[in-house]
Amino acid sequence: MADFLGEKYVTAGVSRTLSPLLQLFLWHLVERKRETGGLDYLQVFELNPGKGSGEVVVRHSQEVPSFQYECSIIGAYPVTAKVYIIDNGDGTAIMLLTDEY
Repeated sequence: MADFLGEKYVTAGVSRTLSPLLQLFLWHLVERKRETGGLDYLQVFELNPGKGSGEVVVRHSQEVPSFQYECSIIGAYPVTAKVYIIDNGDGTAIMLLTDEY
């Protein structure tokens, strides 16, 4: 299992596409999942505009053990993206867009 406790990095694509607020929120969701246990090395996030102004719907999932969670954040500009956060197993984790993988 991964621990996501080391250095955290974001790619240039993430920096261009996701607001700092949204980036921090995704890291927070990983931290929350780490605290509840059963954290896979690959965290997957699907982001879509919500119904309200400034709302983003976030679908967080992982394969092993199976996990799915959906929530929304207000205050982030609407975006459609799929994001991975990967624990490299060497004390670093990286947030990247799926097309940067």
